[in-house]
Amino acid sequence: MGRAVDFMGEEFVLNGTTYKGVINEAQGTEQAEFGGFRDAYALTIYVRKNGFPTPAIGQKLTARGKVLRIIQVQSDAISFSLVLDDPNK
Repeated sequence: MGRAVDFMGEEFVLNGTTYKGVINEAQGTEQAEFGGFRDAYALTIYVRKNGFPTPAIGQKLTARGKVLRIIQVQSDAISFSLVLDDPNK
């Protein structure tokens, strides 16, 4: 995981601090809402636990120029997997 993050990692910002993680392919869709449609954007970030704060559901972060909300956190011995979605859902 450490080598993958160093090689393929992209920067993202959580609580004003920049971290590096492997960002899974984003999924974009349009969702109906009052007055028209809005873009829905979801992705997953894999990040090493070492030096990364324990994430919480509902926290917002910025990745690939989009503000996203953590909707699920998965954890193993060395990493977190952050499932992110549109914060306006």
